[in-house]
Amino acid sequence: MGNEFAQRYRIKYSRDGSNWVGWHDRKGRPVIEGNRNAYDVVLKDLEPPIIARFVRFMPVTDHSMIVCMRVELYGCEWL
Repeated sequence: MGNEFAQRYRIKYSRDGSNWVGWHDRKGRPVIEGNRNAYDVVLKDLEPPIIARFVRFMPVTDHSMIVCMRVELYGCEWL
């Protein structure tokens, strides 16, 4: 319908694709606030950062609805 967006989401990440870890902030909160509409861009700086090869984004909703997300990941090479 053109008005689908992710209000909140969780992240899971993995280095090997088999063992997944749920991300949470330094206060232990696993849910990240997302958009309030389908048009604005929301930039989130993950603190603490993750070191991963695989990343899963899982929308969180209070009621059944269609959710669309466009995600761009920025990072740096880990040595």
